[in-house]
Amino acid sequence: MLRTNIENLHNLENADVIIGSDDPILITGANGFIGLRVVENLMDRGFRELTCMTRHSSDSAKLEALVSRRRSGARIRVVKGNLLSREDCAKVTNGVAAIFHLAAGGSDKSFPDAFMSTVVSTRNLLEASVQHKSLKRIVNVSSFAVYTNTQKRHWRL
Repeated sequence: MLRTNIENLHNLENADVIIGSDDPILITGANGFIGLRVVENLMDRGFRELTCMTRHSSDSAKLEALVSRRRSGARIRVVKGNLLSREDCAKVTNGVAAIFHLAAGGSDKSFPDAFMSTVVSTRNLLEASVQHKSLKRIVNVSSFAVYTNTQKRHWRL
């Protein structure tokens, strides 16, 4: 049994990959709690073509510090943008092979804002990616837990 598991692991290491280390990857919400860890993990695993997207209003000091540790030959850039802007989405998805979509809502946590920052932003990314015809994989990480409603009557949005 153990020998079979080790052989399976060896086969996985030699299997074809979906995304190569030089394929362009977009990380939205790269400045957030999870986003910073995803960027760091991708860098540690040898991915060299990363675009880290943050809000215009974000303080990107931690992300910039992380990116400054990049390996030789890595092309990692931090881009400020708005996922509600189709133009911004078209720019950052051009040529991208994979997207880690981690961006969450802003500070105003009303239902319409939650809808805009989750549904509409994701739609904009997908529509832009379809236009470019380069996307191989998207990883969407989302939780409505970021839209806490415990301060409202009967926990309503």
